[in-house]
Amino acid sequence: MKANDKNLLAVMPKLQSGRVEMLLEDVIGCRWTFSVLRAVAGGVTRPGALERHIQGISAKVLSDRLRHFTRSGLFERRPRGRMIRP
Repeated sequence: MKANDKNLLAVMPKLQSGRVEMLLEDVIGCRWTFSVLRAVAGGVTRPGALERHIQGISAKVLSDRLRHFTRSGLFERRPRGRMIRP
């Protein structure tokens, strides 16, 4: 570790582990955030497909995460064209 790194660590506030967990949850949202982001990055984009792809996530949690990402500007909601049957 270099002297600059040690100086930076000395200036940073000391956080208790409980506080760090609260900060991370506030920033990230919940434990499913990374799973949803990983699935979308892998090409899974429809809510039903995401629910099937991510083991254990409920529809309510998935909907909440997608809404959160849309509000924060990470995702953009695009309506799909309706299929017209003859």
